[in-house]
Amino acid sequence: MTLRTYADVPWNAPFYTSCGFVETERRTAFLRRLIDVEESLGISQHGRRLQMTAAVESPASREDELGEARSTL
Repeated sequence: MTLRTYADVPWNAPFYTSCGFVETERRTAFLRRLIDVEESLGISQHGRRLQMTAAVESPASREDELGEARSTL
């Protein structure tokens, strides 16, 4: 999962870091265009922006874990 947020607002990047997100580079054309849109809207005037990404567990693997946990009860 990828998001864009303000780097220095305590409830933004620091919060997302505590949830497992890490700062990543904008490698796709879509994400580079997103920055162009942010710049055209003047969003960066309110502070430095960054992109953060976290791995998302597939629902199937989570269901497997729950099934194993239930079978031990």
